[in-house]
Amino acid sequence: MGGVSHPAALLTNNPVLQQMVNRAMVDVRAADKATRQLIQIDITAKQLALQIAEYEEMIGNQEPPGQQVMDDSGA
Repeated sequence: MGGVSHPAALLTNNPVLQQMVNRAMVDVRAADKATRQLIQIDITAKQLALQIAEYEEMIGNQEPPGQQVMDDSGA
């Protein structure tokens, strides 16, 4: 299968991801409750933006209904 079986394995094999997660943990642990809520709102906004961008890419790659691409012969 192409999926990752365990997220911890991904972190131990990738120092860049490990550093990102460690920094995030430090930031979250140092934040007060209100700041953690703002962090959560920021994460949610970014997830929504990613979903919108992926949707735009998906619909941008589709042909409009009822239209066909003609080859060089005109057929």
